[in-house]
Amino acid sequence: MKTRVILPILILAAAGQAHAQRHYTGIEGIEVNGGSSIFHGTAPCFSVEYSKYRSRRSFWKVGMNYLEKKYDREEESQNADNIYLDASYNRTVATNRTSLFLNLGLGALAGTEIYKQEKKQYDFIAGGKLEAEVELFVASRTAVVGHISQLWSPLSDIRKWDTTWQIGIKYLIY
Repeated sequence: MKTRVILPILILAAAGQAHAQRHYTGIEGIEVNGGSSIFHGTAPCFSVEYSKYRSRRSFWKVGMNYLEKKYDREEESQNADNIYLDASYNRTVATNRTSLFLNLGLGALAGTEIYKQEKKQYDFIAGGKLEAEVELFVASRTAVVGHISQLWSPLSDIRKWDTTWQIGIKYLIY
C-alpha cells in the first residue's frame, strides 16, 4: 500500500524537475554567445545578454556586444571593432512548450566603432536589430541558443548592414 502512494509522489516530483519553469513571468536569464559575420569573412562576434521574461510568449533582452568588421582601404585589408549595447523585445512564435522555443526579436543598438589605424579613430553608431533565435533546453535551467541577427547601423562609415550568427548557452535564474 505504501509503495502505491510513495511511487506516484516520487514520479510527480521528478517530473516537476524535468519540466522546470522556462518561459514564465518574472524568470531571468544570463546568456553568453560567440559567432561570426556571415557575408564579410570570418569576423568574430561575441555577446553577453540578460533576459527578463514578461510572459510565456515574450521577453526583453539587454546585452553588451562586440563585432569585428573587416574592410578594404587603399587596397589593404583592415579591421574595425564595434562595441555596442543593444535592447530588444522578443516574441516566441513556435514552441513544443517543454524544451524547444523559436523566438523573433526587434531591437535597437548604440555604441562605438573603433578604426584600427596608426591613430585610433572612434565613431558613434546607432541603429536597429532584427533577430531569429532558437532555444533548446538540455537541462531544467540550461539551454543551447542559436541566433541569426541582422544589424543595421546607418552611422557606420564601413558597412550599414551586417548579418551574424552566434551560438551560446543560456542559464535561467529563478
